Amino acid sequence: IHIYEADFNLLLAIKWRQLLHYANLQGIINNGLFGGRPGCEAQSLVFLEELKYDTSYCSRRTLFNFDNDATSCYDRIIIALASIINRKYGMHQRLVA
Repeated sequence: IHIYEADFNLLLAIKWRQLLHYANLQGIINNGLFGGRPGCEAQSLVFLEELKYDTSYCSRRTLFNFDNDATSCYDRIIIALASIINRKYGMHQRLVA
């Protein structure tokens, strides 16, 4: 049984890797995701964040960084914030008020 399980896990790993490469080529994966994407490392994301903070600090510019993964919590999105964002992208004021 252990041999079959190891072979099955190997098969799943190979198929998952192929799926990630396919999704990356098709542009399905968000560019903000670094972990698990081919050619991207989590350390690169940390380095880019630090560069962004250092550039803001050295240029004495205000930096607003809003990192929010709201894909699984639509019921907790603040309505006022969602309205402001929708108005920014062109939705009419009467529709979001």
